[in-house]
Amino acid sequence: MKIFLKIIGVLILIVISIVMIYAFSVNISSIVGRIQNNSTYDLDRIDNGQSIVFLGDSITAGYIQTGELSPEFQGYRGIIDETLKSKDINTTNYAVGGYTIADILKQLETDVSLNATNQEILNHSEIGEALKETYSTTLDSTTTISSSIADADSVILTVGANDLINSILKFDEDGIMSVNTDNIISNLKKIQTEKNNLFDKIKLINPDIHIYDVGIYFAYPHQSDTVTRLLYPILMYVENIIFIDDKAENIHKITIRDNMQTSIKEFVSNPSDIHPTIKGHEIIANEVLKALEHK
Repeated sequence: MKIFLKIIGVLILIVISIVMIYAFSVNISSIVGRIQNNSTYDLDRIDNGQSIVFLGDSITAGYIQTGELSPEFQGYRGIIDETLKSKDINTTNYAVGGYTIADILKQLETDVSLNATNQEILNHSEIGEALKETYSTTLDSTTTISSSIADADSVILTVGANDLINSILKFDEDGIMSVNTDNIISNLKKIQTEKNNLFDKIKLINPDIHIYDVGIYFAYPHQSDTVTRLLYPILMYVENIIFIDDKAENIHKITIRDNMQTSIKEFVSNPSDIHPTIKGHEIIANEVLKALEHK
């Protein structure tokens, strides 16, 4: 195992070195913003009567570019909820701003209730008073994360970005970002292991469930072009380590980075915040709805 990790470490360092050389030699537009598929979804191809559980961090919770939740807009999750109303699809949200993989594992271990999750959402929001009506619930205490997953057809989640930010990124006094190479192999391995543990625990509750794992986008487009040229391909390479699990059945990776990158400064418009604008959330929702066609 130690030899394997050393080999992986060497390969990552080689890739990073190649990326750095390549990034300085080409224009940023040649390595980012390549659209994989900009088509829209076909509502008729999404099955009626599904039950969907949302898990994850602030992206699924619905945070926008102000760094806050809005009573009127619940992000890409709200767009999906509204779009699928005519399909008689039931959705339940357990996503909370700031959550890491460990936080969702804790939700599962403690079998958190929906009522408690809604209170946690309010606790994490700076405009909790305005959101009380949105997240108030009359559901009884038997509605928990495990009961919701057990009854669901699909789980849609965004998680791992906070783990990556905390583990491999660092910022200097001027806010300039760089990759923290200290213990990078062990940190990435830990995130990967926790992610697979999360999938396993969800599958233990409901072996037939489909998991839609939403990838990351480049959340720092207002850094200098030089920094962007260096860090975008590195972070996207890291995403492929963390967000792909070829051994897992019914786990679907949803790539959003390329379509987000086409107008990334519009879709992540606040230099002081990493969350998408409404338009950015629409891009994510479109990718998720396309993935739901193929269940």
